[in-house]
Amino acid sequence: MVKPVPKIVFVFLGIMLLMDSLLGFTVIKQIQVSGWPVVEGVVTDIEIERQLTRRMECPVVQFRYEVDGASFDGDRFRAGGFCSSSRYDAESVVSGLVVGEPVPVYVNPRDPREAYLVAGIDRIEHLGLFALLPFNVFAIGWILEIASRVLLGRSLDGTVRYVTFDDEKQAVLPPLSALRFTMGALLVVGFLLAGGVIFLFQGISEAQYRMIWRALAVFLALTFVFKALLNTFRKKRVTIRGGVLTMPDGTELTREEVTGVGVIAGESKPPHPTYYRPVVLVGGLMGERLELPEFPSEEEAERLAGWIENNFV
Repeated sequence: MVKPVPKIVFVFLGIMLLMDSLLGFTVIKQIQVSGWPVVEGVVTDIEIERQLTRRMECPVVQFRYEVDGASFDGDRFRAGGFCSSSRYDAESVVSGLVVGEPVPVYVNPRDPREAYLVAGIDRIEHLGLFALLPFNVFAIGWILEIASRVLLGRSLDGTVRYVTFDDEKQAVLPPLSALRFTMGALLVVGFLLAGGVIFLFQGISEAQYRMIWRALAVFLALTFVFKALLNTFRKKRVTIRGGVLTMPDGTELTREEVTGVGVIAGESKPPHPTYYRPVVLVGGLMGERLELPEFPSEEEAERLAGWIENNFV
């Protein structure tokens, strides 16, 4: 039996969908604006408005421009707007603008009433992408996990593969689950976020910022590749050969030492709150319990325990 997906996961996925949609709309809009025709306009007013409800400082720029002889007034500084908790940051954004001076205006060719002074993805969007990236990695892992449970009836942890070679029997355990590995990958993604924060607040150059991003992105990709190769060539195995049971860690047991096989359940950390672990009992009631890797599926854990019991105990 595969445990049902916790309800909190669907709440988390819904929140991520909303946040990604808002950020995605802003980024797409800014990319579109950067391709609009540019006309010359004039700044008519600049002020910093304080939004008391959010305690944010927002620059407001009024400007006038002409398209095909028609005059228009605009107040859209950039797609998605810009607000900061620091008045200094809000003022620095518009520090290059002067009332009465000419300024380039990006005008919507389909509707000249829509225009912006700033186009393209800015640092704040990069920071947003950095901040959401680790959560999106985790969300993708859960989406794949849900699809696997619905379509295949099992977790992404996979199933044990049983192989027989003459007098040797092997149970090849599945590799580390994709979800568990994403948890480790979040540490790497944290460096990506740190690079964005350094760029935003420490004033490093854009070239240095792009170098940090590319280097860490390559490192993250290589980490995934390395883990995939590791799972491929270093699979954990339980082997039965010549009356000897070899555990994944290399421990060898004889039939006289093994008194039973079972499955225990326990609470673990996300992404699998409940796990099932096959155990081999050694030395009777006062002996020790050797644990095998855990499974999110009780059925799969019992399959492995039953395989050991039928072929060895």
